[in-house]
Amino acid sequence: MRKLQFVKGNTDDQERIDKLGENWSKKYHVVDKFANGDTNGFLDTAAGITLADKACTYARHLCEQEGVKFVLGEPRGKLQDLIRIENGTNKKVTGIKTCDGLVHQADLVIVACGPWTSAVIPEAHKTVEATMGTVMFIDIPEERKDLRKKFHPDNMPLCWYTDTIDNDYVKNQLERKHDHFTEWWKWRAVEEGKPCNGLEEGEFGPREMSKLELARASDFKFTQSSQAE
Repeated sequence: MRKLQFVKGNTDDQERIDKLGENWSKKYHVVDKFANGDTNGFLDTAAGITLADKACTYARHLCEQEGVKFVLGEPRGKLQDLIRIENGTNKKVTGIKTCDGLVHQADLVIVACGPWTSAVIPEAHKTVEATMGTVMFIDIPEERKDLRKKFHPDNMPLCWYTDTIDNDYVKNQLERKHDHFTEWWKWRAVEEGKPCNGLEEGEFGPREMSKLELARASDFKFTQSSQAE
């Protein structure tokens, strides 16, 4: 990963980024205009943002090229139940039943529902939640050239972070082989008497939506810049 990162103020990295071309060199220097150039940081050329809907569409396209069959729409593409085999405390999912009444058996069932996972796997209700990642779009009027310039991507750097410093916090699939990784990656369970991640507070916790002070329209007031063009 280091070869893809370029640290501000590092002479060697400066030379390396220049060799990649003017476009990357410009991005590397985009923060020079802040704090009279007294800035720290690094440029990660492997980082970026993804438009979720376009990414999903493209992922589907690639899967279909490899022969993956998608079953979409109601009722045939809507999940009704997971098919489970229970042996004492052990449970194994062997397939799914869709709302058209059909049963689909599978060697491996993947639930990829994000914060709605607990609607399919009730055991997850205390460990999975939506973190309320709020996204706001503000349209800048065409006549406000000063603001359009101020918030242009060339003048407003994007900061991105991940769970670990080396971007290597990735979980691989375990093919039903019990080893030391099994305990590390096993499904988390809430232990009685021990705090989890705050979800046990439920609607009485401080993070409940009605207890948060949200921004109002009056909080978003632009003032005309003296440097307007």
